[in-house]
Amino acid sequence: LPFSALAAWLTAASIVNVSASLVYHGVWGDGPYPAITALIVLVGGTIAALAVWHSRGNPWYAAVFCWALLAIYFRGGQESALIVIACAVSALAVIYAMLAKLSDRSDRRHWLGGANPV
Repeated sequence: LPFSALAAWLTAASIVNVSASLVYHGVWGDGPYPAITALIVLVGGTIAALAVWHSRGNPWYAAVFCWALLAIYFRGGQESALIVIACAVSALAVIYAMLAKLSDRSDRRHWLGGANPV
């Protein structure tokens, strides 16, 4: 659990850091900033969804990443509808990847425990 949470938080932090770098370098306001930030969120969400998919539906990574997306939404969603949409699409992709993989009994048992089959 701690490694999964850390990995998800670092993925989200990468999104935030790239966006903060854009602000630092003067890409801000109603111009390209919201669209670029939305694109960064979508790329990060795609990476996170692939990470969840390839880690057998890791629910802990998915939960922490979605929590971080919520923070991005509350900060950036106030500025642009594009950022809101990007956060929602990214969260849905991560949740879909998690649920699709956890529908497999062995993957679900791997992450959530349970009795071994007889």
